[in-house]
Amino acid sequence: MATAFFDVDGTILRGAAGLLALDIFRKAGYINYWHAVQAAGYHVLHKAGVMQADEVYKKAIAPFVGRRETEVADLLERVYRMRVRPAIYERAVSLAEAHQRRGDRIVLLSASSSLLLEHFRDALPVTDVLAFTQLAQDGVFINAYMEPVPYGDNKLLLANRYLEQHGESLVDATFYTDSITDLALLERVGVPRPVNADLRLTRVAERNGWPALRLYRVIGPQ
Repeated sequence: MATAFFDVDGTILRGAAGLLALDIFRKAGYINYWHAVQAAGYHVLHKAGVMQADEVYKKAIAPFVGRRETEVADLLERVYRMRVRPAIYERAVSLAEAHQRRGDRIVLLSASSSLLLEHFRDALPVTDVLAFTQLAQDGVFINAYMEPVPYGDNKLLLANRYLEQHGESLVDATFYTDSITDLALLERVGVPRPVNADLRLTRVAERNGWPALRLYRVIGPQ
């Protein structure tokens, strides 16, 4: 058995889960217009490869502090059903299913919300989710989160930790991602698989001879 790690935003999903959720959170009163503008700005920084994850997430969790975990979970279920699931790439589902048939573990490794990504089990054969997790006390979110944030070089740390727990090594692992920010892990796995790669990752993939994938069709509304 081996492990296939999948990034989510831009890899499994057309677009970013956080951006797809903005209008629903705004209408529900969690965020305002300026929060939405700020979130879009963070996405630009991510695409440019200069986002400081800890600084961003310290600000991003603020609207949820004091909210009941069950309330947020219910809202995220609606986000998944209305915005996220229709934007999942059909080929990403096929790739995950192919790994499942080989007996591999399928692990979502992403800085998107773990509460949201747990719903991906509805569409893909997900074994585990390693994602951003805001902490709660007595069922209420607090101003803290589980560290490290699964972003950038931290993905290598978390993947290594996961594989050690399962008696595996990076040389047997596969990693699918679209972003140059994930280069540290891509360079260490046995099977690096750029998917819808950004410009800089495309150049690195060409230089290293990594097979690259382009995904187009999404599941669409059900």
